[in-house]
Amino acid sequence: MKVLTTSWGRTAGPARVALGLFAGVLLLAAAGGPALGAPANPREQSPRTAVPGDAPPANGVVAAAQLGEPTTRDEILARARTWVDVGVPYSQAAYHNGYRTDCSGYVSMAWNLPTSLNTGNLDQIADRISYHELRPGDMLMYHYDEPWEGHAAIFVGWTGAVGGDFRIYEQTTPSTKNRTWSAAGYSRSLFQPYRYRHVIEGEGQTQFADMNADRVADLVQVRGNGDVVVYWNVGGVYTGANRLVAKRFRDYSRLQFADLNGDGVADMVQVRGTGDVVVHWNVGGVFNGSNRLVATGFTDAKRTRFADMNADGLADLVQIRKDGNVVVYWNVGGSFDGSNALVANGFTDPGSVKFADLNADGVADLVQVRDTGQVVVYWNVGGTFNGSNRLVATGFTEPARTKFAHLDADGVADLVQVRDTGQVVVYWNVGGIYDGSNRLVANGFTQP
Repeated sequence: MKVLTTSWGRTAGPARVALGLFAGVLLLAAAGGPALGAPANPREQSPRTAVPGDAPPANGVVAAAQLGEPTTRDEILARARTWVDVGVPYSQAAYHNGYRTDCSGYVSMAWNLPTSLNTGNLDQIADRISYHELRPGDMLMYHYDEPWEGHAAIFVGWTGAVGGDFRIYEQTTPSTKNRTWSAAGYSRSLFQPYRYRHVIEGEGQTQFADMNADRVADLVQVRGNGDVVVYWNVGGVYTGANRLVAKRFRDYSRLQFADLNGDGVADMVQVRGTGDVVVHWNVGGVFNGSNRLVATGFTDAKRTRFADMNADGLADLVQIRKDGNVVVYWNVGGSFDGSNALVANGFTDPGSVKFADLNADGVADLVQVRDTGQVVVYWNVGGTFNGSNRLVATGFTEPARTKFAHLDADGVADLVQVRDTGQVVVYWNVGGIYDGSNRLVANGFTQP
């Protein structure tokens, strides 16, 4: 049999010979009419002939992938746009700003990875999700029979209803593109959506918690340099009065604030990559280093939350599992000893799920911020969410920028929007819903 050599510089076996012959049939069909039995969409059968793939590693070995620093969705899209704006030429050999200028090098750059990965190892640092779960900054990828043979693109956003057409950024010939999925002509049966494991899905850099037991939420900013700074709630607004309360906590995606010992002030809870959950006690309004290990086995910070589920004044640990189950681990004496209960199911996207008391009964309700902009509360009935729910707001399409906290000491959680302009706006809870009544309470906080 005649030996063929592929464009990847390796000897082709029978499968590659067949693929090459198949591509030739398609080319002839284009010149002289449809080939007998040719698929309606060649990309379904031969994606390798439709879009450029990755450059193979020099030694033929795919290296283990490494995560980069935690990053927000806004940061991912901002980095991706830098190539779109200048139209970086596609190449499997060239580099731009330190990253290879093929499809996976582009995703590596957008995710701020330490080096350029390929379609054979990008999935080592990302989790599979469904198409309906796609959010800006997620990835769509396929890889073929060899690890570096495939294609990847960045999801930008839906053009209309969730599940319909959407925009992508991608590095392909002749240069970086910003186009719709339908215009690209790609197949959903080929591409699998993925979510980067270090995308910030938790409470982000701007959080809200009662730091001084006055029954109103203060604004807590976890800065990029690791400083934790509280801005005091003065009459329902944040006037600029602030205090440094902790240092050296750069990974803000692993920090949350909740009262774990019933003293009326929020403690700082760190969900570490090792699975350890450590509470740093609030001592006089600051975190002075006094801490305690309160749980183990919780590595996914974005799926681990803290809220009082049974009105005992202590925050319980709530886990939003990948299978959609929501499980509460009860706070027993300031730690989580394993005692737990299934309280809801059907919630697979942790980024859309919040916990807050919306009706002043002392227990946290489950609030879902949907991609459609609807905000729906599922009432806490006897410690579980039995399906009883209510639409409480519309027009909030960015879950990461939509938060819930008590800003005016009336016992019900208000909706707080951290806008990309830096404005922080509170929508007051009026009878359990947000009717549009609002107030500007802070400026200069662009990161959610």
